[in-house]
Amino acid sequence: MSYGVEGQEVRKILAQFDAPAFVRRARAVEVADELLHARLAPAYAEGLEMPRLRLAQLLAALAHQDALLEAIVPQPGLVPRLRAWAELHPVRLRVRVAPASDSPTLAPRWQRLVESVGRFNRRWHRLLSGIDLADINHLRAEYNRWYEIEKEAATHSPELARQGFEYRPPLTVADLLRHYPVWPDWIAPSPTTPDPPGDGTPA
Repeated sequence: MSYGVEGQEVRKILAQFDAPAFVRRARAVEVADELLHARLAPAYAEGLEMPRLRLAQLLAALAHQDALLEAIVPQPGLVPRLRAWAELHPVRLRVRVAPASDSPTLAPRWQRLVESVGRFNRRWHRLLSGIDLADINHLRAEYNRWYEIEKEAATHSPELARQGFEYRPPLTVADLLRHYPVWPDWIAPSPTTPDPPGDGTPA
């Protein structure tokens, strides 16, 4: 599936509206953003299903016996951070998870979480990096260049032309990552770490 937005798509939608040029130009930027997020948001939610599940399972097995995980991962403040992250990404477990009796019993759940998060981070970073943002940024550049000029021509007022104008910088992968972040490095490796050869296992 292509997650990019083409200018032709935007123009086709705008063809249904009758409005001054400056209004259509501003709306073109909005439509492009809406199309992009309409594609990314479901993909992001779907990609997070397994990491969210693994985190919920780990915390359920931990059952407030923080020392069990601290013995495996001696990282200061790890468990509170995991619980805080779980609150940001809640999931309802359908099957009861038995509390771990010791650290070795808990260790596989931690490892599955790390692997799942790492796999999601790498795949998500690769997906966002592969999106062609050229058409979206062309629409933004055209808006920045022409909006005030076209509005002044329509209103005959430089003051009115400046009202409502908001400079739109080029959209970058960093912008998308701020909106759809990967999970923290303290759970899993850097998202730029490549998948191992033949990695086709479920997250």
